[in-house]
Amino acid sequence: MIWTSKLKQKNQELQDKIDELELKYQASLEDIQALKADLEEKSTSQQQRGLSSQVLPLIVGSNTLIDRIRNGLADSATELEHETRVLEDIGDTFTEAERALAKLSESALHIREQSSNSMTSAETLSDTASNISHLVGAIQEISEQTNLLALNAAIEAARAGEAGRGFAVVADEVRTLAEKANKSSEEIEALVKAILAQSSEIKQSIQNDARSVEQVVISSDAIRSSLNDVLESSENMKRVIYDKASRAFLDTVKMDHMVWKNAVYKHVVNEDFNTQVNKHTECRLGKWYFEGKGKQLYSHLNNFKSLDAPHKQVHESGRLALESGKAGDTQAMFKHLNTMEAASEEVVALLERLIDDINESKR
Repeated sequence: MIWTSKLKQKNQELQDKIDELELKYQASLEDIQALKADLEEKSTSQQQRGLSSQVLPLIVGSNTLIDRIRNGLADSATELEHETRVLEDIGDTFTEAERALAKLSESALHIREQSSNSMTSAETLSDTASNISHLVGAIQEISEQTNLLALNAAIEAARAGEAGRGFAVVADEVRTLAEKANKSSEEIEALVKAILAQSSEIKQSIQNDARSVEQVVISSDAIRSSLNDVLESSENMKRVIYDKASRAFLDTVKMDHMVWKNAVYKHVVNEDFNTQVNKHTECRLGKWYFEGKGKQLYSHLNNFKSLDAPHKQVHESGRLALESGKAGDTQAMFKHLNTMEAASEEVVALLERLIDDINESKR
């Protein structure tokens, strides 16, 4: 069927795209891990040697590469989300087609039932016509016997002469009636034969219709089965795409934390303490959490509800670290930076658990 082949082709295209994005995603994660290890090594050496401006270009370069990976993952998540909506639209179309086929199958079954009733009626009519034919045969036989008796009576009346003339008239009338009855019975027999012939044609037509209806029922059931298989495949594909899109987006959010923290470290290294960092409601995660699909779809999940506090702590600690650096309080600055790191780790852990919750809710 054209629809099913198109949807299967679409599913295969989406699966190929998912496989490609999965490879890119794994490669990106490897790059991220390498960059993270590199940044940790730079941070350690930086603390050992003091706030050296020589480290700054390396951190900036790392942030640039991370930005590229992050934006790539964000684009992938957006693309997968779009494909999910396309697949949902196709699924809706096939669901409507399945409903239409169900109605067609129901109508065909009703027609089959009516055909069965019509066949029974045609057979009853045929039996009745056969009975009438038997009765007509009996009437013809009686008519012939009556005619023969009338003829014999006329002969006997003729032998009786004048005395039998009145009886001869009666015998002649009886013979005339017998002939009329015989003629009428022949006409009835012809009509009965015509009815039997038409009844046979009707029965044959009903049988042909019944076979056609049966084929419609079988074809409808086969198409519905095929549609159900494709719909099930599409649902599985939709879940896969949804899982990948969710993970790609939330992994992008995790990378945002790395970029955001590295931006704070860059300000610290550059001693640019007058810079204002954004609030936790203004970053990508914050907008998703307070205004976007996060709030729309996942606000009922416990891990989602738990995100706000540590996320807010990350931004607040980064702001306090810069303020402490501006005040010249290095000890307080590093304390706030450590608090920022701990809160960030909690955010990442909650995001991981949230991904599991989202995926589980779609199964």
